[in-house]
Amino acid sequence: MATIRHWGAIIAPLVLTACAVSDDPRAGGIIGGISGISSGAYDRRVQDRQDAATSLQAENDALEHRVKEVQARREAASKERESTARQLAALQGDLTSLKKKLADAKQGKLASSATLDKLRNELATLEFENREVGARSATEGEAATSQRVRELDTKKRQLESTLEEAMMLSTGTKR
Repeated sequence: MATIRHWGAIIAPLVLTACAVSDDPRAGGIIGGISGISSGAYDRRVQDRQDAATSLQAENDALEHRVKEVQARREAASKERESTARQLAALQGDLTSLKKKLADAKQGKLASSATLDKLRNELATLEFENREVGARSATEGEAATSQRVRELDTKKRQLESTLEEAMMLSTGTKR
């Protein structure tokens, strides 16, 4: 009977330890380790970790792709802003040149005074609109600003054409 007690004293802690088996290899002890390996719990734990890592990597790849897209859009917008700024500067230069032509036409009496006054008023309006577009370009969208610059350029060309026609009519020159 004493032998059964000794065996009972040895088997009871083993049985109780087997009841407290953990899937965590750091907390399971030798019995937990044997149980984890034989039941496949450790393999499932490793697979779960690998699946989580794969999922996080896929999410990271998607975020990196999105960052590249945003950077590409930012660069395109920057280039468009620079192009619009160049167009505005060129338009301002053209308006300054046109202003000088108007002054020369008035001084040389190359067109009627009323016509030149009308053209000078139109030019002043065009210059104001050009400055306004330049000031608003930071707050308006690039597409709207670019469209507005094209409209101003069209008006400028019409104004140049009208001045040339007035000067030709005054001097009797035909186109």
